[in-house]
Amino acid sequence: MASRFNQKNLDWCETLVSYFAELPCASRFRSRCRLPTACLLIEKTMIFRETELYVALKCIGRLLLNLESRKLTVPAEISLFVDDLWLVLRGQKNRVALTEIDRKIERLIVDEQDAGFEESLVNRVYYALSCLILYLQEGHSLSVQHILEEALESFRYEAANDYLNALGGLAMVLSDSEEDEIEADTRVSSEKEKQSEDKYLAGKIVDWANVIR
Repeated sequence: MASRFNQKNLDWCETLVSYFAELPCASRFRSRCRLPTACLLIEKTMIFRETELYVALKCIGRLLLNLESRKLTVPAEISLFVDDLWLVLRGQKNRVALTEIDRKIERLIVDEQDAGFEESLVNRVYYALSCLILYLQEGHSLSVQHILEEALESFRYEAANDYLNALGGLAMVLSDSEEDEIEADTRVSSEKEKQSEDKYLAGKIVDWANVIR
């Protein structure tokens, strides 16, 4: 990760948001994860591979649980959307209103320039969901990879926030060793392990009708 904590005129929170917003694989890849509005007017049959959808849903589930642990919530429609996709994966549902939920997410996202720490965390869930919608519309595996990257960026963001708080909340340039320390944070390493485990387990599942969340 490149050091970007050099905006001395900004407070530490703004610096943190700017830093992660500029990373090549950070959540601001959102423009690569979404279709133009004109392309979303017609609902298509969802395109997916069970193994990839499983990995994506497990990852998004962890992001939602992380929000809950911080007493942050998303609208009920978002939770129901995820529930419906598990039904789709089990073969119990054929269609989900992707366009409707996509527009809902568009309205919910807070501009990163105005977002505080907690709002940025919630935004990252919406970015991941946007990529999931694109995956279901286009079936490209790259969209699933973006979801996994977004989850890692979310936990890196938390780790960096805690690190800066421990230093008194000052804007600063992090050394390579300090960035490595953030990367080695248990939240980041745990998410990497869980993603690998999800991929392994997905390849072993035969009975998708009874797959467990």
